[in-house]
Amino acid sequence: MEVKIREFETAGVRLRVDIISRTQEDLIGDLSFIQYRLGGLKEVQDIKEARPDIVWYADVEKIDISYNPDGKVLMLYGQLPPGDIQKLMLAMVVRKLQENGIYNFHSTAVNYKGKNILFMAGEENHGKTMSLIEAVRRGGAIIGTESVLVNEDLKVVEGSRDVFITKRVKGTERSDLPPATAGVWKFFDKLPEWRWVEEFGKLDLIIIPDIDGNFDTFVKKLDTYEKMYQTFICLTETYFMAHYMLSSKGPFPLIDYQELRERRLRFVKKVADELDVYLIRAKNPQIIMDEIEKII
Repeated sequence: MEVKIREFETAGVRLRVDIISRTQEDLIGDLSFIQYRLGGLKEVQDIKEARPDIVWYADVEKIDISYNPDGKVLMLYGQLPPGDIQKLMLAMVVRKLQENGIYNFHSTAVNYKGKNILFMAGEENHGKTMSLIEAVRRGGAIIGTESVLVNEDLKVVEGSRDVFITKRVKGTERSDLPPATAGVWKFFDKLPEWRWVEEFGKLDLIIIPDIDGNFDTFVKKLDTYEKMYQTFICLTETYFMAHYMLSSKGPFPLIDYQELRERRLRFVKKVADELDVYLIRAKNPQIIMDEIEKII
């Protein structure tokens, strides 16, 4: 039985996946989903990792998943769809990034009037892309579109490049979510020309946008606890996915661990100490940006 080794990298951190299977098919599938969710991720041909992070026995009849917290190896068995594999890969890469002091924010980010502004998804997720579009429409440049990687000095090291998800592989379908561009035409007549930053810098400000088309405008500068609460959720829940199932076959494995959570909390405290975080609730992204104009 053939062992196919595949390796992926972003921000200098690599993930190795060993696939044991007779098939010559691409079992991981189109990478649009995971590349949308994780800035800068690409497959590399020069294998450098000495041991695998994921071992997948793809031809086994019964689906099973186990995680060895000591060796930090995820064992997969059976024909899992590409979406499940990519969700697992995402969680494993994010864990390794955090072990290396790099944190993947579920967010968009722009440089606007000289300020690096992160539109963060906290406990809710309503408006980070629409806010990005409005900022670019007003002259801003994109840092990241769904994923922004930040080091422990609060400097951006990588950002995703697709403004909208282009393809959902089997296992990532979401009927509860509207099409990627559905919200755009409620707020904009046309899309702006995308502009990108020439180099990354430190974050200056975090905004948690909340848009639904009906809200009265509300702006609040968050206190330390609320800043930490929303940031910790952003860095944890979206990626380690303790509340997820894998294609109805079983719960998502618990690959997060206490030492890493404590390191994450120290980083979150640094974010809270050094950056202002505002919640802005509004009926449209134009009002979000009007309020940001007042803040900066």
